[in-house]
Amino acid sequence: MEPPRLTLTPQTPGAPPHQRRWRIVLAALALLIGVPLLYWAYSSYRAYQNWNDAIADTDRSDSRWRYREIEADRSAIPEHENSALHINSIMNKAPRGSGVTTQPNYDKIFEKLPANVQLNDQQIRTIRTGLTPIANLVDESRKLKDMPRGRFNHSMDDEGVMLVPGIEGTLRLRDWLPHDAYALAQDGELDRAVESCQALLNAGRSFSDDLTLTTHLARIAHQVHSMITLERVLAQGTASDTCLEAMQSLLERERKESDWLRALRGERAEFHLMFDNVRTGKAKPDAIRHYFQRKPASMSEWLEDAFPSSLVHYHPEQLQHMTRLVEIAKLPLHEQRKKVPDWEQARASSANPLLMKIPGLGKFISKECRSQATLRTALAAIACERYRLKHPGQQWPESLDVLVTAKLLDTVPLDPIDGQPLRYRRNKDFVVIYSIGNDETDNGGRIDHKRPPDTPGFDVGFRLWSEHARRQSPLPPVLIPLED
Repeated sequence: MEPPRLTLTPQTPGAPPHQRRWRIVLAALALLIGVPLLYWAYSSYRAYQNWNDAIADTDRSDSRWRYREIEADRSAIPEHENSALHINSIMNKAPRGSGVTTQPNYDKIFEKLPANVQLNDQQIRTIRTGLTPIANLVDESRKLKDMPRGRFNHSMDDEGVMLVPGIEGTLRLRDWLPHDAYALAQDGELDRAVESCQALLNAGRSFSDDLTLTTHLARIAHQVHSMITLERVLAQGTASDTCLEAMQSLLERERKESDWLRALRGERAEFHLMFDNVRTGKAKPDAIRHYFQRKPASMSEWLEDAFPSSLVHYHPEQLQHMTRLVEIAKLPLHEQRKKVPDWEQARASSANPLLMKIPGLGKFISKECRSQATLRTALAAIACERYRLKHPGQQWPESLDVLVTAKLLDTVPLDPIDGQPLRYRRNKDFVVIYSIGNDETDNGGRIDHKRPPDTPGFDVGFRLWSEHARRQSPLPPVLIPLED
């Protein structure tokens, strides 16, 4: 019997070690390259879809919302009517540092000046010293009273960022024209002093159809300064009914032509143009990084430059938030205020890092409310003053409704805070027309223009002094300590 044979099954030789290592390396490279590419392809697709969806939503709510469309829809302003050109011409001749607020110790000298008190010699001297060297330019500035339309020649840089000229020049007018009105009122030239207030208001209107919140805030500053100045002028004497009627007409126009909504549409359009330029390769992501003050690491910056969609994909959500903001701005102001918490909460809860760079709604609505409260109370106050001139024995009207009956107002203006008619209070020395202010509390017409506008315990309004309480004796000069 033969012993059993041992049969060996032939085996395939294993891959050499160096081949196995290459396979592992190639698989790893496939993962390192393929996964990012797949992610980039997916994110680009999603960004494309989200972008188109956001554009479609915006188109449905606003058919002409893109920057070039908004710009094209603005009406032309003839050069001879353009207050911005007039302001530029004045500022090109103005010496550097000219004005009153640049005078030594200005803040101390004017710190405690009640509206119904005359200027003392120290204050008069400070104003004359500041304005006399530029008297001809101040006269030219006063001509703005007849120029309610204006537009500075704004432009976009290559990265889609708005370039805003004109702010510095109009800021200087907020120095010159109020002090010009102070001096004229001191000299008893009340009508000319009121005209300086009109000129200051119209200087702000040179931004009236701009497309940025920056210029909107500049216009608000002119409104507030001109009305504070007007309050002092009317506390120093009596202007003519003709002059007051012209001022009232300008105020009526100003309050109806707020550029709050236009500024928000402009900001949205500017953001979109910036992102669209990056998306289409017309600008580098540096434009977005610079605008939003982002400082990425070098690798992150390289990735954003290589794949712009990594930044652009933030825009659709941002565009939708700004479109919602524009829709809110179409409501009456007191209704806009109710929408603030929900909008701010939606912004804060988003993971989109660029949403926090969208201007805060609450802050800007507060400023717009103050602006409208200032204009509306001044409008009603001028109507009260005109009523007093027409009824010298009766003094002030019993209520603001009397002004409507007397056809000095079409309607009693509404408080932008709560939508109720403006409040009105009389006493023996003055009347005050007021809004309850951003603290939403009626403080009985307690106003103080030197305090921050949102200070609790104070209202926003316009005080008119009774005739016997106007033009009181000046205060003593302020003692200025000698410098060492």
